[in-house]
Amino acid sequence: MKNNNTEKPCMVAGSRVGRPARISYEEIARIALKIGLEDVTMIAVGQALGVDHSSLYRYVKGRKELLLAAADLAITELDWRGNPSNWREFAQTVANSSWELFDRYPGLADAMRELEVSPPSGIRAFGEIANQFVEYGFSADEAVVLLDSMFDMTMDCFTGWRRVYNQDRIGGHGIEKVVASWEAEAIRNPDTARPILIMSRMMTDHPKELWSKKLFLMLEGAQAIFEKRQQMYEAAE
Repeated sequence: MKNNNTEKPCMVAGSRVGRPARISYEEIARIALKIGLEDVTMIAVGQALGVDHSSLYRYVKGRKELLLAAADLAITELDWRGNPSNWREFAQTVANSSWELFDRYPGLADAMRELEVSPPSGIRAFGEIANQFVEYGFSADEAVVLLDSMFDMTMDCFTGWRRVYNQDRIGGHGIEKVVASWEAEAIRNPDTARPILIMSRMMTDHPKELWSKKLFLMLEGAQAIFEKRQQMYEAAE
């Protein structure tokens, strides 16, 4: 006999039939930034989005692409333009924006060092900012070197600061251990003690203070180049 009572698939209690959760490249990047780039993983992003982490691989192939996506989004939202009245004010605005960006997204500066390629938004911003320096009167080469120096110095200061001040990752002693090593060398080397002690004191200041002093000297050098170029323009007229 033919059985007309065809079995229907058994539904598990509480389950739903429908489309899987929708995610996007930008959503993945934004969640990665929210979690923090120091320890973000594909699994953590998947959990935050409410999807299995394997579904993320349709958008990013692994952790490095995840970091690239997050860095690209973060730089897109970087507010560096402002309304400067001169090149020096513009340079200060760009530098401050860079520091604030790394401060807003823990792990971003280290991620930028780890990436094998530069975020597209970073490359575009670099070009726009360099062109603005040219508009102020720098040569294209000078603009590129100045901008690259500013970014490198800011990134190095920020990554170095986080390494030194992150007690959990350097044995629990933090900056005190580093300062103590400098002070010990000052005692053993009285002829060079003064600069050593100055450096050890600066290490205990807020990291942005030392960064600001480095930036000031860098911009002072750029100022000398800028003024020399302006004199050349005036002499040629």
